[in-house]
Amino acid sequence: MHTLLLSPLFTRPCFIKIAALPGPPVITGNTGRSLSLGSTLNLVCTCNTTTAGVRLTWEMDGRTVDIDYRRQGDQIVNEYSVKGRTGPDINMTCKMEFPPANHVLTDSTLVKMQGDGLS
Repeated sequence: MHTLLLSPLFTRPCFIKIAALPGPPVITGNTGRSLSLGSTLNLVCTCNTTTAGVRLTWEMDGRTVDIDYRRQGDQIVNEYSVKGRTGPDINMTCKMEFPPANHVLTDSTLVKMQGDGLS
């Protein structure tokens, strides 16, 4: 049996700041065309948020390749340039992490290479 306490023992002012969780990252810049040998594709990942503590990183085929991001107004931005090469297509993932809430969201794009290196 629980007893309901109707009058508080102590009264103190309390301030609570509520912050919304950051939204998902969005990748722009991939036109869907194959990237030719030696050419460059500039990918931009943005996350709309004013919440402090957000990290935005790039992964190439599951390996972290860029951790340099910046705040730009109400957005976090990370840009990465992919060089055309022979070989298989590349899966690029932008990962947004908000450690205080153990919150992780991603967006991915497939960068097509013109040659597969097998011919």
